[in-house]
Amino acid sequence: MKILFVCQQYIHSVRWINQLKNSEHEIFVFDCLDKPIHEGLLWTNYKTDWSKRKIPVLRRVFFRETISKIVSGS
Repeated sequence: MKILFVCQQYIHSVRWINQLKNSEHEIFVFDCLDKPIHEGLLWTNYKTDWSKRKIPVLRRVFFRETISKIVSGS
């Protein structure tokens, strides 16, 4: 079974999650605060740097430039 923990990596969360360390479950950790992974949770599947945007902020300028490129054919 896959289990996802959405939490803040305080010692209490680490203790709860570590109770499942030797189980056959697949454990995923998603830190709400986007901090580096706690050393006690390195054995889990975790995601970091999620708060960094992968695409630029979409604003009117972006749309105006994109539409003008489409209309001009370039």
